[in-house]
Amino acid sequence: MMFSCLNRREISEKNPGLHASQITKLLGHEWRQMSAEQQSPYRRKASHYVKEILAKTYATEQ
Repeated sequence: MMFSCLNRREISEKNPGLHASQITKLLGHEWRQMSAEQQSPYRRKASHYVKEILAKTYATEQ
């Protein structure tokens, strides 16, 4: 998901006129072509993001 969020605009700009579903397919294809090492930074960012959101959510519930 993080990869998609961070790269959707670039794919959209490189492929004007594509529908959102086609852009999603391109992003999915790019993700699957990446090695675990290439995916790792996006997985780390996603993990940090989730922790941040949970911390904020927990803090507001107090």
